[in-house]
Amino acid sequence: VKSQSVARKVVGDLQLYKVPEFNKKGFEPDENFAAGAAPVKSERAGGSISRDPLANVPPSIVEKTIDELQAHINAEQVGTTNFIRVTAESTDPEMATKIANAFVQSYVAVSTEELAAKNKRLIGILSSRTDELNERLKDAEFKVADFKRRNGIDSSFAVGAGAAQIQGAAA
Repeated sequence: VKSQSVARKVVGDLQLYKVPEFNKKGFEPDENFAAGAAPVKSERAGGSISRDPLANVPPSIVEKTIDELQAHINAEQVGTTNFIRVTAESTDPEMATKIANAFVQSYVAVSTEELAAKNKRLIGILSSRTDELNERLKDAEFKVADFKRRNGIDSSFAVGAGAAQIQGAAA
Protein backbone atom coordinates (compact mmCIF):
# COMPACT_ATOMS: atom_id res chain seq x y z
CA VAL A 1 0.00 0.00 0.00
CA LYS A 2 2.90 2.36 0.79
CA SER A 3 4.82 1.53 -2.38
CA GLN A 4 6.48 4.18 -4.55
CA SER A 5 4.04 3.58 -7.40
CA VAL A 6 0.98 4.03 -5.18
CA ALA A 7 2.44 7.11 -3.47
CA ARG A 8 3.39 8.60 -6.85
CA LYS A 9 -0.18 8.21 -8.06
CA VAL A 10 -1.52 9.88 -4.89
CA VAL A 11 0.94 12.78 -5.27
CA GLY A 12 -0.20 13.29 -8.85
CA ASP A 13 -3.92 12.81 -8.23
CA LEU A 14 -4.05 15.16 -5.23
CA GLN A 15 -1.32 17.51 -6.56
CA LEU A 16 0.47 17.25 -3.20
CA TYR A 17 3.59 18.82 -4.71
CA LYS A 18 1.65 22.13 -4.37
CA VAL A 19 0.90 21.59 -0.66
CA PRO A 20 3.62 23.09 1.61
CA GLU A 21 3.13 20.35 4.21
CA PHE A 22 4.39 17.79 1.67
CA ASN A 23 6.70 19.99 -0.41
CA LYS A 24 8.39 22.42 1.99
CA LYS A 25 10.20 24.37 -0.74
CA GLY A 26 6.96 24.96 -2.62
CA PHE A 27 6.23 24.25 -6.24
CA GLU A 28 7.68 26.45 -8.92
CA PRO A 29 6.62 25.49 -12.44
CA ASP A 30 9.61 24.77 -14.63
CA GLU A 31 9.10 25.92 -18.21
CA ASN A 32 11.48 23.20 -19.48
CA PHE A 33 9.27 20.49 -18.00
CA ALA A 34 6.02 22.21 -19.04
CA ALA A 35 7.16 22.43 -22.66
CA GLY A 36 8.33 18.81 -22.68
CA ALA A 37 5.21 17.29 -21.18
CA ALA A 38 4.47 14.31 -23.35
CA PRO A 39 1.16 12.49 -23.58
CA VAL A 40 1.18 9.08 -21.96
CA LYS A 41 -0.81 6.13 -23.27
CA SER A 42 -3.08 4.85 -20.54
CA GLU A 43 -4.31 1.25 -20.49
CA ARG A 44 -7.04 2.15 -17.99
CA ALA A 45 -8.52 4.65 -20.43
CA GLY A 46 -8.89 1.95 -23.06
CA GLY A 47 -5.60 2.89 -24.71
CA SER A 48 -6.61 6.52 -25.20
CA ILE A 49 -4.09 9.29 -24.73
CA SER A 50 -4.01 10.95 -21.32
CA ARG A 51 -1.50 13.21 -19.60
CA ASP A 52 0.69 12.16 -16.71
CA PRO A 53 -0.30 14.57 -13.92
CA LEU A 54 3.37 14.76 -12.87
CA ALA A 55 4.80 15.36 -16.34
CA ASN A 56 5.26 19.09 -15.64
CA VAL A 57 6.83 18.57 -12.22
CA PRO A 58 10.60 18.12 -11.88
CA PRO A 59 11.43 14.57 -10.73
CA SER A 60 13.34 15.86 -7.69
CA ILE A 61 10.20 17.60 -6.41
CA VAL A 62 8.09 14.50 -7.11
CA GLU A 63 10.54 12.26 -5.22
CA LYS A 64 10.79 14.60 -2.22
CA THR A 65 7.00 14.91 -2.09
CA ILE A 66 6.62 11.13 -2.23
CA ASP A 67 9.14 10.70 0.60
CA GLU A 68 7.35 13.30 2.74
CA LEU A 69 3.96 11.74 1.99
CA GLN A 70 5.14 8.26 2.93
CA ALA A 71 6.26 9.63 6.31
CA HIS A 72 2.65 10.72 6.91
CA ILE A 73 1.06 7.36 6.02
CA ASN A 74 0.59 4.20 8.04
CA ALA A 75 -0.84 0.94 6.70
CA GLU A 76 -1.36 -2.16 8.79
CA GLN A 77 -3.28 -5.40 8.64
CA VAL A 78 -6.35 -5.49 10.87
CA GLY A 79 -5.87 -8.48 13.16
CA THR A 80 -5.74 -11.70 11.16
CA THR A 81 -8.19 -10.46 8.51
CA ASN A 82 -7.46 -9.45 4.93
CA PHE A 83 -8.40 -5.87 5.77
CA ILE A 84 -5.82 -3.11 5.78
CA ARG A 85 -6.19 0.02 7.91
CA VAL A 86 -4.72 3.07 6.20
CA THR A 87 -4.20 6.21 8.24
CA ALA A 88 -2.81 9.55 7.17
CA GLU A 89 -1.52 12.44 9.23
CA SER A 90 -1.94 16.04 8.18
CA THR A 91 -2.38 19.44 9.76
CA ASP A 92 -5.70 19.53 7.87
CA PRO A 93 -8.12 16.74 8.88
CA GLU A 94 -9.91 16.95 5.52
CA MET A 95 -6.59 16.52 3.71
CA ALA A 96 -5.74 13.51 5.92
CA THR A 97 -9.04 11.89 4.94
CA LYS A 98 -8.46 12.62 1.24
CA ILE A 99 -4.96 11.16 1.40
CA ALA A 100 -6.01 7.96 3.22
CA ASN A 101 -8.85 7.41 0.75
CA ALA A 102 -6.61 8.22 -2.22
CA PHE A 103 -4.04 5.65 -1.02
CA VAL A 104 -6.68 2.94 -0.91
CA GLN A 105 -8.06 3.86 -4.34
CA SER A 106 -4.58 4.15 -5.84
CA TYR A 107 -3.52 0.84 -4.32
CA VAL A 108 -6.49 -0.88 -5.94
CA ALA A 109 -5.85 0.85 -9.28
CA VAL A 110 -2.09 0.17 -9.31
CA SER A 111 -2.58 -3.44 -8.17
CA THR A 112 -5.18 -4.00 -10.87
CA GLU A 113 -2.93 -2.49 -13.54
CA GLU A 114 0.05 -4.58 -12.39
CA LEU A 115 -2.06 -7.75 -12.31
CA ALA A 116 -3.43 -7.02 -15.79
CA ALA A 117 0.09 -6.43 -17.11
CA LYS A 118 1.31 -9.65 -15.48
CA ASN A 119 -1.62 -11.61 -16.93
CA LYS A 120 -0.97 -10.10 -20.37
CA ARG A 121 2.69 -11.22 -20.17
CA LEU A 122 1.67 -14.71 -19.02
CA ILE A 123 -0.91 -15.00 -21.80
CA GLY A 124 1.79 -14.03 -24.28
CA ILE A 125 4.15 -16.66 -22.90
CA LEU A 126 1.45 -19.35 -22.91
CA SER A 127 0.35 -18.39 -26.41
CA SER A 128 3.93 -18.63 -27.65
CA ARG A 129 4.37 -22.01 -25.95
CA THR A 130 1.06 -23.26 -27.41
CA ASP A 131 2.16 -22.20 -30.90
CA GLU A 132 5.49 -23.98 -30.39
CA LEU A 133 3.79 -27.19 -29.21
CA ASN A 134 1.31 -27.06 -32.10
CA GLU A 135 4.22 -26.89 -34.54
CA ARG A 136 5.92 -29.83 -32.82
CA LEU A 137 2.66 -31.83 -32.94
CA LYS A 138 2.19 -31.11 -36.65
CA ASP A 139 5.79 -32.14 -37.31
CA ALA A 140 5.31 -35.39 -35.36
CA GLU A 141 2.05 -36.15 -37.20
CA PHE A 142 3.76 -35.59 -40.56
CA LYS A 143 6.62 -37.90 -39.53
CA VAL A 144 4.15 -40.63 -38.47
CA ALA A 145 2.18 -40.29 -41.71
CA ASP A 146 5.41 -40.38 -43.75
CA PHE A 147 6.62 -43.46 -41.84
CA LYS A 148 3.31 -45.26 -42.49
CA ARG A 149 3.41 -44.32 -46.17
CA ARG A 150 7.03 -45.43 -46.63
CA ASN A 151 6.43 -48.76 -44.85
CA GLY A 152 3.07 -49.51 -46.44
CA ILE A 153 1.17 -49.48 -43.17
CA ASP A 154 -2.56 -49.11 -43.64
CA SER A 155 -4.09 -47.26 -40.70
CA SER A 156 -7.45 -49.01 -41.18
CA PHE A 157 -5.63 -52.37 -40.79
CA ALA A 158 -4.14 -51.21 -37.48
CA VAL A 159 -7.57 -50.16 -36.21
CA GLY A 160 -9.05 -53.50 -37.29
CA ALA A 161 -6.19 -55.44 -35.66
CA GLY A 162 -6.64 -53.49 -32.47
CA ALA A 163 -10.38 -54.26 -32.48
CA ALA A 164 -9.63 -57.96 -33.02
CA GLN A 165 -7.24 -57.99 -30.10
CA ILE A 166 -9.86 -56.32 -27.89
CA GLN A 167 -12.49 -58.88 -28.92
CA GLY A 168 -10.06 -61.73 -28.17
CA ALA A 169 -9.24 -60.31 -24.78
CA ALA A 170 -12.94 -59.85 -24.03
CA ALA A 171 -13.68 -63.46 -24.97
